[in-house]
Amino acid sequence: MLLFVKYLQESQVNFMNLNYTRVLHFLTTAKYMNMNKAANELYISQPALSLSISRLEEELGLEAVACAGAAQAVERAEIVVTATASREPVLPDDRELVRGRHFIGIGSYKPFMREFPRAVFQEVREVLVDVEFAKEETGDLAVPLEEGWITPGQVRTLGKTLSAPLDCSGTTLYKSVGMALFDVLAADHLLRKAQALGVGVSVEG
Repeated sequence: MLLFVKYLQESQVNFMNLNYTRVLHFLTTAKYMNMNKAANELYISQPALSLSISRLEEELGLEAVACAGAAQAVERAEIVVTATASREPVLPDDRELVRGRHFIGIGSYKPFMREFPRAVFQEVREVLVDVEFAKEETGDLAVPLEEGWITPGQVRTLGKTLSAPLDCSGTTLYKSVGMALFDVLAADHLLRKAQALGVGVSVEG
């Protein structure tokens, strides 16, 4: 059983004030696909865990929906985000199922790891990546390139979209392998935002 999240309404979420204990409760439940196992790991009761997730849904204006498997989750989604260390694709190899959806991969950061099946690469026109070396670093690019499912010319970095905008129609894929510089920039942005809003706690090292 998978957890699938869908939007109920448009809302402005203040992520600076988000209750991250509830986020942890949700992620642990998604990890085990089982409320009892998640509650045991978190050392709380199952009713308390259910209440925590319900409060998170209210806070975000979202609804968590239990799905029978990956196929059902993808079928009900427009945007699919994967964040695993799987060595095999976690999504069904079904071109009809993946067609017209946007995929974001932030896991599979090693050459022997893969999250996306061949069907995704058969459907996309281009693959957007954060850094050039992603083509060698992740199996989600190294394998499709080696097998000829995509060509090197179909892989574009974020920077190149500034001069030549990406065609976002049809099936699209963004693959990130991460870079420490991006983490530093994100942290700096959040720090400046927190300072401007007057929130957070300053900790002296």
